[in-house]
Amino acid sequence: MGARVQSQPVRIRVGRRIRIARGSPRVDGSDAAFLMLFGWFSADTRDTARVLESMAAALRVNQGEQVTFWTSGMVGIGVLERPVAHEQFSRDPARRADGCCLWMTGEAFDWPSHGGMRGAAESRTLAFRARLLEAITAEGPRAIADLDGEYQIALWSPKSRSLLLFNDRFAALPLYVAVSPCGTAFGGGVRGLLMAPGMTAEPDPQAIREAVTFGGYRLGGRTNVQNIEMTPPATVVHITRETVTAKRYWTWAELRDGDASDDRELLEQTRTLWSAAIARRLEGARSPGLTLSGGLDSRAIIGEASHQKQRLRAVTYGVPHADDVRIAERVARVGNAEWELFPLYADGWLDRRTERIHETDGLMDLVDLMHTEVLERLPSVFDVLLSGYIGDAVAGSSLYFTGAPAEFLNTIYEHSFGEREQDSPRVVLYSDPTFPDRTETLLTGNCDDLLKQLIVSLNSLCSHGVSRIVICCVTIHYLLPRLPENLRARITSLVDVVLAQLRRKQEKHLLICSTGARRLEIFQHHPHWKEAEDYIVWPDEDDQQSIHRLIYRVKANENTQELIPIIEALLAKYNVNSFVAGCTEIHVLARRLHQADSGSGRYGCLDPLTIIAEELAQKGI
Repeated sequence: MGARVQSQPVRIRVGRRIRIARGSPRVDGSDAAFLMLFGWFSADTRDTARVLESMAAALRVNQGEQVTFWTSGMVGIGVLERPVAHEQFSRDPARRADGCCLWMTGEAFDWPSHGGMRGAAESRTLAFRARLLEAITAEGPRAIADLDGEYQIALWSPKSRSLLLFNDRFAALPLYVAVSPCGTAFGGGVRGLLMAPGMTAEPDPQAIREAVTFGGYRLGGRTNVQNIEMTPPATVVHITRETVTAKRYWTWAELRDGDASDDRELLEQTRTLWSAAIARRLEGARSPGLTLSGGLDSRAIIGEASHQKQRLRAVTYGVPHADDVRIAERVARVGNAEWELFPLYADGWLDRRTERIHETDGLMDLVDLMHTEVLERLPSVFDVLLSGYIGDAVAGSSLYFTGAPAEFLNTIYEHSFGEREQDSPRVVLYSDPTFPDRTETLLTGNCDDLLKQLIVSLNSLCSHGVSRIVICCVTIHYLLPRLPENLRARITSLVDVVLAQLRRKQEKHLLICSTGARRLEIFQHHPHWKEAEDYIVWPDEDDQQSIHRLIYRVKANENTQELIPIIEALLAKYNVNSFVAGCTEIHVLARRLHQADSGSGRYGCLDPLTIIAEELAQKGI
């Protein structure tokens, strides 16, 4: 029990990456990868060193990673990390006179209940680990209830012959635990645990079903392998020879409710805390930056950094010309950030993703693996990386839901809402800003990738049990004939709706559509076009270009009241009093025009989205 802790260094050179920090805004050194603790707990200590070597061999995936492991009594502990550039620190555990030892990997940023911290670098020192050891020994797991960071901690007690494992409040560094007849294995990768004696590699069919059903997510702590479970956030795992138990040492419910009665004071407090958090992360940075998605969290980070007169470097990974890329570029320009685009789906994209399957234990699907494509680029761009991981989930949507989909949703409920909310239709709004510009993509003939992305999205909707699908883009209707029959059968075609109404009304309408829809002859290729073409008035080429620009002004969320006169002028020029909303963005204008018209009937609009909403109200879904 009182055996001396022995360390054995192993240096690994296999591949290279930077690990993206998660949690509230985090900092990583460009050469740092705070990866994991791993280890083996067993009464049979004869093979502990060999087990650790096997686990390390399975876990290591990157060049520059360094592995050091220690053995003491019934436990063997390994630390797999890449050192922080220009920073010397010891990986040795903190020790007490009674033989207790504490290891930590990762980093912490603040510890208010225990005097705070000078910075993240302090948390990587032996002195800090000694502070942790004394606090946990004296107070128990609650000592770290407010330890802000992303980390894993292991505490060995020779007196009780027990091991405590802790993770942070977000479980930013995954921790897996598995028990076999020979002992208990733990670590940051499923592949490492499989190397321990007595472990089986039997797949977990239920976990795989859940992953397929829920878009890559598994419920609870399941992995793809039976008997290997992921530890929940803010949890302490207690390992002895007889038992393995897990208990939360902190929950979100413990956060004290603030006094939200004074909105101005609450916002001021939030701003003060946010500014201080960004300032802490920027301290000492030579080349700070972030992966800029254009979402709420990265916008807030770049805005505050700019306010603090700190210029950031920003890398956006996405599909060129997609909405999120355009938003990110605009944010970088406004925030005076040096911006770079890393294009997804560029040559070799599949190889870049499949190379990460081993590293991620097969727990991420190919879609989510897109987040790993950019990893090789980041070390040469940043020395400090800020991330507002799950900021959107905590504080709101990445993109404000404006434009056609949101307006259509409003239209549905305006027409359907009756005396009881429960009688309203059930609607799933699927908004994916990574879709590239349809007009540009289809007119250049690059439709295969767009078709694949459309099929993936439609299948995702079908997996949620939807019975009817409305695609809020007329231009992409060009691809409907190429969809599998099972998907096509669920789609309500906007072109079908338009032409059916034209044949019924038998009145002239000005067609307001995108240049893409017109040049692709989406309406003309419809089987019923001949029966309706006499009721369509086509704008001339100059006006068509003006209409296309108008559509993109609606997309950009410009003031629609200022755009209505353009529609009125076109109606007067072509001597018609009604128009076809041949682009779903025009649905936004149609609603505003109807409100401005105040029921006078001066203008008419054949709007397929409104027609569908009215039909839902009459017939139900």
